[in-house]
Amino acid sequence: MKNESISFIVYDAIGKILRTGICPKSVLQVQATGPTEFVIEGEADDAVDKIEIEEFDDKGKPIKVKIKKKTPEEIEAERPPEIPEAEKQAHITKGQYEDLLKRIAELESRTNG
Repeated sequence: MKNESISFIVYDAIGKILRTGICPKSVLQVQATGPTEFVIEGEADDAVDKIEIEEFDDKGKPIKVKIKKKTPEEIEAERPPEIPEAEKQAHITKGQYEDLLKRIAELESRTNG
């Protein structure tokens, strides 16, 4: 009998989706690799979805969960901060850097001379 592949979602105790993927059904439970990770069968997009934990067992393991959409406020709160243009790194070659220094020196000699 062929082992069927399924989609899975690994999440933490507050319902944050940590990763998703596809695996054989027989190895679903090993997708949760630590004591604070849990796994369910299903599909989700961590950018817009979350896991809502409705019930825990007596050992603190989620036993009743739902995949829910995040609110616009939750999505906005997770958005990385915008880096101001002045603080962004520039990637230039050594030749471009040397040309820039040469042009700056030429400009300085015109204004000082």
